[in-house]
Amino acid sequence: MNPNSDIDFLHFGIKSIDTQHQKFFGLLNELRIYNQNGDDNMAVGNIIDEFKAYTEYHFELEKRIMTRSEYDEIDAHLAQHEFFIKKIVEFKVAYKYQSAALSDQMLVFLQKWFLVHIAEWDQRYVDFIKNKKENPI
Repeated sequence: MNPNSDIDFLHFGIKSIDTQHQKFFGLLNELRIYNQNGDDNMAVGNIIDEFKAYTEYHFELEKRIMTRSEYDEIDAHLAQHEFFIKKIVEFKVAYKYQSAALSDQMLVFLQKWFLVHIAEWDQRYVDFIKNKKENPI
């Protein structure tokens, strides 16, 4: 799967969110390239760190948007975010111990998580917000 190919269906028309989702797929693509080439283990660690930092930033934006819109599924959505952060921390620990299967496992997880999370969970809150009379975005 090429994470940068034909992901227009993941665009919501909310520039800040769409731009951040593109950043995630760019990081995922970098990780995929390093994994395919067997390159630079230090770069993989940096990508993991960048994923963690950027997701925390992105998730905070989504939380503010969902809070302002009084999104009724906010708790379940935020639980998804907490799960993701925990997985990234686990990947960082595995990276420190040079787990050979790390990159493959991380790629599979990230690809599935982003596609499902964005296409299902994020789509739900975006639809909710766009259907509100007073749109907070």
